[in-house]
This record gives sequence, structure tokens and C-alpha cells, in this order.
Amino acid sequence: MQKTVTIIKWMILASLLVTAFVNCDGFELANTLNDELESGSSDVVSSDNCVLAPAQYRNPKGIDEVTSLINVLPKPLSIPCLIENLPQPLKVYSFESTGSAQPSVDSNNPRIFIFVNNLIVSVTPKGIGRELVEFSQVISSTESVKGEIKFPVVSELDVAAPYDSIRESFGTSCRVCHLGERSVSGFAGEAYASPILRPGSAGRQTALKMKLQTASCDDSDDPSRCKMLRSIFKNGNAQDANFP
Repeated sequence: MQKTVTIIKWMILASLLVTAFVNCDGFELANTLNDELESGSSDVVSSDNCVLAPAQYRNPKGIDEVTSLINVLPKPLSIPCLIENLPQPLKVYSFESTGSAQPSVDSNNPRIFIFVNNLIVSVTPKGIGRELVEFSQVISSTESVKGEIKFPVVSELDVAAPYDSIRESFGTSCRVCHLGERSVSGFAGEAYASPILRPGSAGRQTALKMKLQTASCDDSDDPSRCKMLRSIFKNGNAQDANFP
């Protein structure tokens, strides 16, 4: 059996080395595959030691799909490791927002919105909201469905977890700011849609500025902040985008 496996490995590697003459990435792919075959693992690890999920999970189109992504990743799962599993380059809108449910501490630690298909993921690197990931799934030009997950995630989530975390007796906690919410169907949990509140331009922080913040971040001072900034502005190669 071992001999058969070895033969198969060399056959795969040989085909990749042939590819290398056409595509210069062939040698790198061959080395990666060989390492994975030797270790018996199919996991791919990012530059900050975050395991990458299979490709079919890494392009979520909504809250339910991002929950599936979270559930296939190793636990405990940090916010930066979730972010590293989103499509790159990341499309972001960074905004100093002191009055939201996920307030930013200052302009160097803004609320950061990441846009993936119809999904908006928001995080902040410092302050009381740093352990939360807020989700908004855009369902029209004026409305989105909201959800939230607290990190680190230590075990598999129920599919309704993002919706349950914001549920209150009469709707969700989001209704305080997002007035006029309504119940909607078609989601894994009890979901509510409410108006999209788009941030203004006055408090916007550019991706260039945040990349400079990332470069100067001191891991010995605040490692969790640095890792989150790296996941977005270095490893994620974030680029400025307009708010949808």
C-alpha cells in the first residue's frame, strides 16, 4: 500500500513539474503538494498561521454561508483567521464611528467594513467591539439582514447563531439605530431586515493610512490589534471601496 501511495505521489509531482515549464508557479505548487502529501494534511496555512478552508467555502455570499465557513475552520477561531479566509484583495471602507454598536476608539482604530458579494463584514481592532463580528446581508438597495458572532469561536455554531445573538423580545437589538425593521424569511434563523445606514465621508480612513498603521503596529504592545490589522491590510491586501 505504501509503495502504491509513493508511486502516486511521484506521478502527481512529475505532472506538476511538467507544468512548471509552461507556468513558473509549477515548482511552488509541486513543493506545496509534496509537503501536504508527506504530512497527510490537506490544510493550507496563511502567513499568520491561519488555516485556510477549502476554496468552495471562502467566497461567502451571505450570513448563512459565512456561518458554514466558520464551522469548517479549526477551533478556537479568531477574527483575523476568519478574515484571512475571505476573497483577496479585500474591499474595505474604514470609518471612525464612535456612536455605533461597534464603536471605534479613534481614527487609528476605525470600524472596518469588508465587502464580499452581498455580505458586509464589520470589525474594529480595538475597544469594546473588538470581539464582535457584525454581518449585514444586503437584500435590496435600502435594506439588509443583520447578524453578529462573538469571537473567539470555540465550537461549531448552530446555523441560527448569528441571528440569535441579536434577538430581543420584539425584534433585534439593531432596531435602536436601524428603525423600521421587519421579519423576513429564507434565512437559517429568525431574521429581520432593516434600513442600511451608510457612513459619511468625513470620518473615512484610507487603506493607505491603515497600511501604515499596520506596518508600525507593535506586537509586544497589542498583539491582537496587530494581527487583525495584518489580516486586513497586509495579508488581505485591502483596497478602498465604496459603501454599497
